[in-house]
Amino acid sequence: NLVTCLIQIFGTLLFVRRMPITYYVLGALIQFALVALSRFSYRLFMLERSKFAQRRDPLSVNVMIVGSGETARMVLHQFDRAEKSLARPVCVVDYRNHDAGMLFDGLPVVGGVGSLGGAIEKYGVKSVVIADAVMPAEIREQVRAICRGKDVEVQDVSLHSQGGSLSFLSLIERANGRVELVLDGKAQRFESGEQAAQAFAGRYRVRAVSAKEDRLVIELENDRTPLNSVNEAWVRDYETETGEAVSFF
Repeated sequence: NLVTCLIQIFGTLLFVRRMPITYYVLGALIQFALVALSRFSYRLFMLERSKFAQRRDPLSVNVMIVGSGETARMVLHQFDRAEKSLARPVCVVDYRNHDAGMLFDGLPVVGGVGSLGGAIEKYGVKSVVIADAVMPAEIREQVRAICRGKDVEVQDVSLHSQGGSLSFLSLIERANGRVELVLDGKAQRFESGEQAAQAFAGRYRVRAVSAKEDRLVIELENDRTPLNSVNEAWVRDYETETGEAVSFF
């Protein structure tokens, strides 16, 4: 776009005459908008067609997401990327009741766990996904109890939203405010996630996550994944003979 805009400016100066500045500015903006539209219109069309087909599928299952943070956003994006998934997110529940009545990635936000039962009936929910890494344990149990009473399936993906256990570093990067880390029964408190990450620079796995008063509590265990055992002399001989480098990964 920038190159063609410059060509147009110099072309008119050389072969026609100087045009008003608004002519060049509006022409560049309109060209940029049309090119962007042509780039994204097909993707938008395919996405909307997929969603329409999913809504028309009689086997589709209405899903409720409990949580309105980054974990919930990642779960929704996974649903969007799954082409053949029958799961159809229909609403989001903010147990803190901060964003009630708003939209979260295009889905209506229901405020408070007390509204969970009514939302299940209103949206015809058949499955509930808990997606909040810092949700207190009592709130999780309350959600499960309501879902049991409504005969609705519950899945907790708070620590599995990235295809496996949520790593310590990926969790601590999302921590806002004070953090308490518990390792081998010993607890240490930090003013921020950055301080906690600097103090615990080794390899750890997350055992449990909870919220206590004004801080996020993360229970850790040492990651004892064994390193690869490779004969270094054999590697050097192989590299000398073949001229190819061997990766220790």
